[in-house]
Amino acid sequence: MHNRGLFSPIVPTFVNDITKPNSTPADDHALAHDTRLQAILSSSVDGVVIINGQGQIESFNRAAERMFGYKSKEVIGRDVSILMPDTYAKDHRKRVRAYVETRKSNAIGVHREVTGRKKDGTTFPLDIALGIAEFGDRNLITGIVRDITERKNIEQELENYRLRLERMVWEKTRKLEELNRDLERLSRIDGLTDIFNRRYFDESLDRELRRASRLRESVVLILCDVDCFKQYNDSYGHLAGDHCLKNIAAMIRACCRRETDIVARYGGEEFAVLFPDTEDAGSRRAEQIRQQIWAMKIPHQGSCIADRVSVSLGVASTAPGKRISPHALIERADRALYAAKNSGRNKVVVAANEAECKPSATPDKIVSQG
Repeated sequence: MHNRGLFSPIVPTFVNDITKPNSTPADDHALAHDTRLQAILSSSVDGVVIINGQGQIESFNRAAERMFGYKSKEVIGRDVSILMPDTYAKDHRKRVRAYVETRKSNAIGVHREVTGRKKDGTTFPLDIALGIAEFGDRNLITGIVRDITERKNIEQELENYRLRLERMVWEKTRKLEELNRDLERLSRIDGLTDIFNRRYFDESLDRELRRASRLRESVVLILCDVDCFKQYNDSYGHLAGDHCLKNIAAMIRACCRRETDIVARYGGEEFAVLFPDTEDAGSRRAEQIRQQIWAMKIPHQGSCIADRVSVSLGVASTAPGKRISPHALIERADRALYAAKNSGRNKVVVAANEAECKPSATPDKIVSQG
């Protein structure tokens, strides 16, 4: 199967038009030439339709008959628009008139895909290439047409297959993205308490301290430790201990309502709370957490200070715009937590605001106790 470009002139005279009595040798030569031409047209596997400048059909070969369902005698002399859907016919007439007037057409010598109409009214896709044959002041337009229904069906099947593949790829990609999000979430969430884990906390603390220094904002860090938690596990078992940690984590999370607040399991029974970009006193936040956990009244018969679960908290903060390392801020909060536990537990202690993280004569401040 191959394409054609420009076409050689085709002379559409008919045998019965030139078979006349008393023919001359020249007439016999024309007859032989015309007979050969008609044989060529008849044997072509492609349809050949020839029209005059008025758009009337002058020649219609056997392949065109099979393609359109007309006999040649039914179409000879009729407007070629009978081979087109009505929506194409009007535009086609304009094109023919324009060519007659200007002798110019962008459709000549190129292949185009159009829609043909059969005798029974059904339509089908065609590949058509047009050529021009000039005879003095008379022009004939030759159209080589090919039914491309099978090709279009294959193309449609391929397109449908491509769309199915694209859909499958899209669905697989979406599922992969969901899995990646789940994995990302799992990589930063503590499996027991469903709050952030130590790894995510460390990353967040470093990021927030850099941001606070750049924007001259403050950051508050709270370390929270469950009092006498070893004794709780000894008294109630590790499953009960896990349940207790889940409840405490949920309560701390409920006390931190901003989306930017970060609550993480720091390790074992210890939690860390990070408040970026805040003007609130860390002691107030910490005291709220202590009171809410105390109000939960989780029984703790093994506690050395009360009959219920309590927590001790250490608070440290940065001055607005003051550059401090994550290690230094954690050390200050941890020292305040250690002071809270050493002074009787169930307390909030705020670290002194040293210019540098090193021993200072300024004592840590106990701001609340149970």
